[in-house]
Amino acid sequence: MYGKFADGLEFKRCGNEVVPLLTPRNAFRTAAADLAMGHPAWINAPTENESKYFRTWQGVSNALQTGLRARIAKEYFRDPRSYVDRAAAYPMIVYQAARIYHGNPPGDFTYDLRDFPDCRDTLESTWKTIGFAIQRALADAEQRLYDAGMPALARRYAPRWHEDLLLEVQRKPKVFHKLMAVESDLIDTVIELGMSRTAAAVCRFAKIANLRYKNLHGRDFRAQAIDVLGEATRVLMAG
Repeated sequence: MYGKFADGLEFKRCGNEVVPLLTPRNAFRTAAADLAMGHPAWINAPTENESKYFRTWQGVSNALQTGLRARIAKEYFRDPRSYVDRAAAYPMIVYQAARIYHGNPPGDFTYDLRDFPDCRDTLESTWKTIGFAIQRALADAEQRLYDAGMPALARRYAPRWHEDLLLEVQRKPKVFHKLMAVESDLIDTVIELGMSRTAAAVCRFAKIANLRYKNLHGRDFRAQAIDVLGEATRVLMAG
C-alpha cells in the first residue's frame, strides 16, 4: 500500500509500519546526518587543534580515493562492451590507476584541480609514474575481453599499449579531469561533514553526492558515492 503526503514525500506500509520512500538525495542526507550526528566515531573524530587531526583525515581521504576508483571502474566496466568506446574507457582506466594524493599538513587532503585548464601542473601530478598501474588495469581488461569472445578489441587493450593510452588521455584531459575533480569534491564534503557535523554540511554532502554522481561519465554512480560514508566510518573507528 502506497500513499503520498502534501509535501510530495511518498510512504508505503510494511506490516504495521508506514515508512517513507526516500529519494536518493534524501537517502544521502539521512545517512550523513545519522552518522555525523549520532555515530561515536564521527562525534569523537579529532578536530583541527588535536594532534591526530591530520593523520586521521589523511587516512580517510586515502581510503576513499582508493575505494572510489576501484568501485567506479568496476561498475563502469561491468559490461565488457563498455570497452568499445575507447574515448570514454581510456580516461576511466587512467582514473582507476591515478596516484593517490597523500595530503599536505595541516589540512590539505585532496587534489585541488581548480587551476585547470589554465594550469595543468596539479592534473599532471595525478598521472606521474602510473605506468605499472595502467598495465595491470589493461591486463585485466584484455583477459575479460578475451573471455567475452571479443579478441580483436582485447588486443587493443594489451598492456604494451599503456603509454599510448596515457598519451591519448594527456592529449585530451578534460574527461579525466572531471573524474578527478568530482572525487575531490566528494571527499572534501565528507571531511567537512566530519569536522563541522552541521545541517549545512549534511546538505552539502547530499547535494554533491546526488548531483555530481547521478550522471558521471554517462552513468549513475550514486550507489558508490554513498558507500564512502561507510568507508569513512570504518577508518574513523580504526583510528
